[in-house]
Amino acid sequence: MQKKSLILVLISLLLVGCSLHSPTITPKKTGQVVIQSTNLPLDINNQWTAYIILTRGKHQLEQVVPVASNSFTTTLSVPAGTWDISLQLLDEQGVINYQDTVKSVTIHPNQNHTLNFQLRPANGELRLMIDLSSYPNAQEILRVRVHFNDQVKELTRSDASEPFIGEYSLAPGSYDFKVELFTESFRVGDKVDPGIWQTIHIEPSSQQTITWQPLLKQLTITANILTIPEAPTNFYATKHQETVLLEWNPSPSDNVTEYNIYMKKSPFDPFELLATVPGDTTEYTHELTAETELPKSITYCIQSLSTGINGYRSDEIEIFLD
Repeated sequence: MQKKSLILVLISLLLVGCSLHSPTITPKKTGQVVIQSTNLPLDINNQWTAYIILTRGKHQLEQVVPVASNSFTTTLSVPAGTWDISLQLLDEQGVINYQDTVKSVTIHPNQNHTLNFQLRPANGELRLMIDLSSYPNAQEILRVRVHFNDQVKELTRSDASEPFIGEYSLAPGSYDFKVELFTESFRVGDKVDPGIWQTIHIEPSSQQTITWQPLLKQLTITANILTIPEAPTNFYATKHQETVLLEWNPSPSDNVTEYNIYMKKSPFDPFELLATVPGDTTEYTHELTAETELPKSITYCIQSLSTGINGYRSDEIEIFLD
């Protein structure tokens, strides 16, 4: 009997406790965002609209608001969290003329936020087509690196049958632009064309197509084919007292510029250069008195020379000095 009474008391206490905490609390999950932009361009009229885009990961919210004057203000109820918020102004044809984006805006529940947009002319859309039809070994080009000022974009393909086409949204203005060509990777060693810097212009709200081709120049190669000149012919030597007269017929080659005259005083020594004479010369006198020591004999030969090329030597002639 006492146990039953105790159980009833506990149950009644629990019921009393529940009745004290029964109201359900549901916090709000949205915040108010005031989006405004002043000093809008004078060409805006009441047929223009403001296009507001809120992006978070794969989620996107959109809202279209009419623009009534040269200032714009609207208030949105936005789910709490961090968003990228873009504001675009569209003319009566639906063309984006001005835009701005504020990134990483954190919306807190039950709080008001004000965003001021500084609208600038809308981006231009650029379609870039890479034409390698006249490029040598174009089938080896599998990667392209595109430069817009300090922005770098990359295009790849798995084989030469695929075209290189890039589509870019760029803020209006002038850009330093170039295209680099690579083979199987973007490593420096695989770069085959460093590209040439040039200037391109992006107009607001424009759609442009650029067909880029590598800069190729005609290369003229001129080669002079130099042959080894033949040795002079009919070489002979005659001793006259204290001199030796060397005579020869010109080399049959027409590119001879000089002749080297060699001598050696012993069969155990190599030839040494005695003199060099012009190519139209056909004789040379060796003054024996100029020698510090005369051997029993001296052996002579003549070598033909052309520009930068040593030709063949004539037959050797030995002159005895006894």
